[in-house]
Amino acid sequence: MIRKNDAKVKWRWIDYEGAKMVNPKAFESFGKSIATAAVLYDGNDGFAFPLAKVEKYLNNGAEDDVYFFAEVIMADKP
Repeated sequence: MIRKNDAKVKWRWIDYEGAKMVNPKAFESFGKSIATAAVLYDGNDGFAFPLAKVEKYLNNGAEDDVYFFAEVIMADKP
């Protein structure tokens, strides 16, 4: 949803290793997990973690709504 509908940013998927090459310090501290296995990257310094949100949704239910997460990510960029 984010990649197709964000008119402001051209997001692309990258894996943990690719993200770690872009921002080694952050991704070494995050560690490799389901949440960081595939992340959205905006080509600059922005990352979004949809799989982390899905994991939270599966653990916590509707209070961690995936649709709302996408709306926030798309509204966050100028």
